[in-house]
Amino acid sequence: MLAEADPERLLGKMRAWTAQPVPKWFDPPHSSDTEATAPG
Repeated sequence: MLAEADPERLLGKMRAWTAQPVPKWFDPPHSSDTEATAPG
């Protein structure tokens, strides 16, 4: 349940589901840097 409420974890799931980069407007500013450079 906690993971579902965590936007960063949700972004990770969505990225895995779609295998595509999440739109910039959906990327939280505090995690965009780390998430954008994350492999996969």
